[in-house]
Amino acid sequence: PKNLKYTARKKLEEKFEKLGVEYRIAMESSNFALTAEYVTIGLGISFLMATQGLQAKIPKYLKFISLNQFFKPDYGVWVIRKDKLLTSYEKGFLAILYGENHRHSETEFKLRTFLPD
Repeated sequence: PKNLKYTARKKLEEKFEKLGVEYRIAMESSNFALTAEYVTIGLGISFLMATQGLQAKIPKYLKFISLNQFFKPDYGVWVIRKDKLLTSYEKGFLAILYGENHRHSETEFKLRTFLPD
């Protein structure tokens, strides 16, 4: 982007700050294939600013969960391995994002694909 004020990371940081979410970034990648590899080998979760046509490039063993309720049309998603059991802090993070009263089960996360229309 011409101005770093509008980067995907900046949008995510602003949303986390507003929600009171504390987080650590272990590593970053601007390359989708490398990011997908990090998730595949179990190095955590990844936030992506998804673009049109990205779904076709996603390996079948990864799953998207849309964050479009938090971001405008150039939406973000998070990606986890389908066979990954969510840790307590990952479940807690999702509870913060989706609300304490809206808890997804482990199975629901693995079986549902949350993509915008």
